Amino acid sequence: MALGVREYEAQVLLQAALERRSDLRALEQQIEAAEYGVRVARSSYWPTISLRASYGSSYTDLAPLSFQDQFFDRNRRGSIGLSLSFPIFDRFTTRHNVQRARIELDNTRLQLQQLRQEIATQVRQAYLDYETARQQYRAAQAQLQAARQALEAAQERYNVGSATLVELTQARATYVRAESDLVRARYTLVFRQKLIDYYVGTLVPELDVLR
Repeated sequence: MALGVREYEAQVLLQAALERRSDLRALEQQIEAAEYGVRVARSSYWPTISLRASYGSSYTDLAPLSFQDQFFDRNRRGSIGLSLSFPIFDRFTTRHNVQRARIELDNTRLQLQQLRQEIATQVRQAYLDYETARQQYRAAQAQLQAARQALEAAQERYNVGSATLVELTQARATYVRAESDLVRARYTLVFRQKLIDYYVGTLVPELDVLR
């Protein structure tokens, strides 16, 4: 079964991970929420303006006027008011709320920095593991080719009587081991490819793992 061996660049993988990782996006959104929380907490330092308005009317069947005349024309009343309040002393509640909001923002930023470092470490390690698996796969291919040629040569020598059955059996055993090593190397390489996809954030469940 042929295997599509990919070529990767560590820096490209890292950039893709920083752009696509959902856990990184979630933390960035938490930072935006924390920044908004700081603004909300600081808003208590500013004066507040309140606007009030009311409208009413009344109706009585004792009056010689119609409902429409009483309710909409004669008995109307309303009010409007505007108030301005200044925060003078709130027992340091606002200051404490601002401090808590800033601490939460700083903690979230620290988590984001740590996650970026973890992603960089994960991606680089996955890249190195893949490169090792790729070299092992190519070495296993070469070993299988050499074992196949050795088996063919041993078979020919055995056919003409210049090799013993023991030599032929040993050549066959070497070929079988080389085939087994290639299978293991193939699946190790596929696994390392999928780990790269996972750490970059592009892993999608598919059935065509081997191609």
